[in-house]
Amino acid sequence: MSSDRQWMYNRMRDGYLNPKFVDGVHVFVQFAISQPEWTDGPRIRCPCSMCRNRKFLETENVKLHLVQKGFVPDYYEWRFHGETTTRTNYEQGAGHTSAYATESPGPYRTMVMDAGGPDLDFDTMEESPNPIAKKLYEMLQAADQALWPGCEKHSQLSAVARLLNIKSEYHLPERCYDSLLEFMKEALPQRNTLPENFYDTKKMVEGLGLPVEKIDCCESGCMIYWGVDIALKCCKLCGHPRYKSRRRESTKHKGDVPYKRMYYFPLIPRLQRLYASKATAKDMRWHDDHDKEDGVMHHPSDSKAWFHFDQMHPSFSVESRNVRLGLCTDGFQPFGQSGKQYSCWPIIVTPYNLPPGMCMKEPYMFLSVIVPGPNRTTQSYPMYFVNGYKFHTIGHGTGRATMNSGVCIKGTNYSENASDYYGQLIEILELEYPGYPFKRTVLFKCDWFDPSRHGTRRHPNYSLVEVNQSRRFNRYEPFILAMQACQVYYVPYPSLRRAQTDWIAVCKIKARAVVEKPELSKKTSSMPELAFQDNEMNLHQIEVVEDNDLGLLNDPNGGDIGSDVGDDEFESEDEIEHVLESESEDEDDDEDFADL
Repeated sequence: MSSDRQWMYNRMRDGYLNPKFVDGVHVFVQFAISQPEWTDGPRIRCPCSMCRNRKFLETENVKLHLVQKGFVPDYYEWRFHGETTTRTNYEQGAGHTSAYATESPGPYRTMVMDAGGPDLDFDTMEESPNPIAKKLYEMLQAADQALWPGCEKHSQLSAVARLLNIKSEYHLPERCYDSLLEFMKEALPQRNTLPENFYDTKKMVEGLGLPVEKIDCCESGCMIYWGVDIALKCCKLCGHPRYKSRRRESTKHKGDVPYKRMYYFPLIPRLQRLYASKATAKDMRWHDDHDKEDGVMHHPSDSKAWFHFDQMHPSFSVESRNVRLGLCTDGFQPFGQSGKQYSCWPIIVTPYNLPPGMCMKEPYMFLSVIVPGPNRTTQSYPMYFVNGYKFHTIGHGTGRATMNSGVCIKGTNYSENASDYYGQLIEILELEYPGYPFKRTVLFKCDWFDPSRHGTRRHPNYSLVEVNQSRRFNRYEPFILAMQACQVYYVPYPSLRRAQTDWIAVCKIKARAVVEKPELSKKTSSMPELAFQDNEMNLHQIEVVEDNDLGLLNDPNGGDIGSDVGDDEFESEDEIEHVLESESEDEDDDEDFADL
């Protein structure tokens, strides 16, 4: 190889540039461009004697540097430009290579190079690497080293990565993994480089920079044992113990087992790599360097909230290289419908310094924390009163004359074309999340009818709604919050046609008001409370005032009427008795008429 590339170091001839050198530079640049895994977009590494493959430059600048300063010494193999991945050990030069290492960098070497950044240069080291870089170089050697002499399909690192993937995907225990490695080492040729056990495997990939910190937390989710609370033995809020109790003392010492743990993946090393790589270092300042257009938001940096933050924190915003992060999280069940009720909350962080085409891509969305889901207790009810409605489940309402299992929920569209969702209440669940404070929520599990035009129709003039009871919603979204539910009931469609037998009419129910009875103030007396009853009644006497001096009365004819007018009406006692007898006879006649 060196005899074919002697032109690389014959730059000048008779005081002029050697034509063979100029042609060779063009061939070199064309080859470097044809290896996209080793380029930084349109830029390639400059192998001149000054840059020494440390800088990425434009192709024209690379040609100029090579013409002016020549190639770096002893660079017959263009290993930094994708020609070969063969390299010697940084200490001894030991280790064998194979045809696997001479074709292309491959995904596993690229993975290691990404961890170290594109400025990784292991041939120009002037001193021993630090422990972190040493692990990185060992992985590079593992990516180049064949699994056994003559193996062309797998390297040591690729085999280990595949085995770790199998272990994670099929939940293999460590003992099973160790037994599998032992069998594979016996089946492979003698000089294979497969690790001995799971411990050696973890040591090999440790340099990828994916450490994890395990932090104990309260079983009820009240707190984490971190910082000043790292030495606590029980929760300072609910008092639950931190570690599980041992049934019996074991002769083999084992550490305390916590009830629950969360996993933290350090974020700072990954952010440092964004600045360590020239491929992304410039993009980390894009939020401050890009052109902004008034009235148009291309990026969160164009929003008013971003501008307000800059005004509130001027010392932070003055440096454009400061990292601004966006956080998102959501809970899910990693085991799906396997039957194990376990949930967790992954917290994903993405740097908003990057342009829109990068900040929302998977390589720049960093998983930082995995929080175990809260423990919960579930209680089921046959009926529930909410929003002025009394709901019954279908099973509880069977055989009753009334229907309280119809459920309606407003669509999320909230526009003129919004359609409601109609269904039937299957189950009422109350979830209780222990912690500090306790939290409860009530869910309705419903069986929804088809909301499309094939399952729900509305009269355009009368707003009458009908649903097809034979069609169901094709998505598995049965749960809603109880506070979102309205009550409806369904009646058969008033038609004897066969095409209408599956349709039922929807009638919405008005909510019933609930009046809370005010609490009466309690008596402070020590006497026992008895039924209220008054045995005695106070009678108030009417005061009578006697006045013999009566005033004169006025006669309509203008004369005065004396007080003796009552005495002159009946002149004798015989006339009085005659009047009384006539009144008694009239009363007797009335009684006889009533009897008839």
